[in-house]
Amino acid sequence: MARPTLIALAVLLIGLGWGIGYGVTVLLRPVPLVTVPPAAAKGANPPTAAGSTALPPELELRYQLLKNQLDNAADNSRQLDRLVTLLLTLTSLYALALGLNSYFGLKQILDSGKEDLGKLRDFLADSRTEVREKLRDVDTKVAFAIADANSQLVAFRTELREKYPELANLHANLRDVLSGIRLMFQPGQNWTTQYGELTSEQREKFQVAEIRVAGMEVFRLGDLESFRPDVRRAYQGLGRFYSSRYKDEKMRSYWERGSLYFDTAVHLDRAPARPPAELLKDLGVHLTLIEKAMEDRLAAGTAAPEEMREIEMLRSRAERAFRESLSENPLEPGALFGLGWVLTRKPDYQDAIAQYARVTAITTWAYGDRQKYLEDAYLNQACCYALLGVRDAKRRSVYDSAGTFARIKGDRNRV
Repeated sequence: MARPTLIALAVLLIGLGWGIGYGVTVLLRPVPLVTVPPAAAKGANPPTAAGSTALPPELELRYQLLKNQLDNAADNSRQLDRLVTLLLTLTSLYALALGLNSYFGLKQILDSGKEDLGKLRDFLADSRTEVREKLRDVDTKVAFAIADANSQLVAFRTELREKYPELANLHANLRDVLSGIRLMFQPGQNWTTQYGELTSEQREKFQVAEIRVAGMEVFRLGDLESFRPDVRRAYQGLGRFYSSRYKDEKMRSYWERGSLYFDTAVHLDRAPARPPAELLKDLGVHLTLIEKAMEDRLAAGTAAPEEMREIEMLRSRAERAFRESLSENPLEPGALFGLGWVLTRKPDYQDAIAQYARVTAITTWAYGDRQKYLEDAYLNQACCYALLGVRDAKRRSVYDSAGTFARIKGDRNRV
């Protein structure tokens, strides 16, 4: 609180205390009594003039007493009026002093707030300046870093292109590899026997294509959506090459390498996308090649127990691959034919006959598929009827059906 305000409040309090003391003194002051002259001796009444209007002494005394009391009351009333006026004045001054004190206190608070606000504004201005300077510094450093990274990237690309010319145009090189594979494994051909039909030069070209694909694996092209279909087809072609090579040369390492390429191609697709039906069909065919290579030993019963367990496992995988292929394309003739073959080996002749019947019911064929599958589907269906007839009481009708399909097969061969 300001010093002048304290002095004013002290003066007001002193005046208020003096007024209260004065009022109490006035209220407690006794009323003065009027002395009455002694009465005349009894019996010594002065003579009264005849016709006089003078009051009796007793009334005169009472009149004086009453008059004195009224005068005292009037004096007290005037004193009380002055006291009330003084008290009201002091109260008003006190209220005014309190208002002044509040005003000065509020003004002091506002002045202090303005001072703090000014300091805050100065701090904010300084902070903004520092932030702008830091941002400019960061932008400068980022620009230098980006420029340096770009220069390093250009140098890295140049070095890569010098050491690995294949990477100059990845997509074009990948399509070139894929085109070479397609030329050697054309649609409509039986790729399981294709290796034996390739020339030495074509086989060497396939080796080179494999090396080029391996060189591009460093950049994980299969993870890129735009490259994935071509990468999958390249792996599928390599799987066909080594699978057909296994069938021709009977070396297990070639089958294992073909399995590696087929599995890589299948797992390139990410959910919810699924591998194409043709790729799953090729995987199923590849899985059956070991059993086909051991047909003579299986028929003679000379296969080892561990070989039998492996064949059953591969047969289950092949059946699953064929069924997944058919879930993508119910009219995939290779998957239908392969599933019928697997079911025949289980044996499940009724289901196998149903699969071959679906092959023979196809009306629209891709190029080369009719020649590859239709005749053998009729023949295998007839064989299933024959095998089923061995366990059927109605052997005659079953044999008749098998003979019908065999005759159709013979007529087609003559055509």
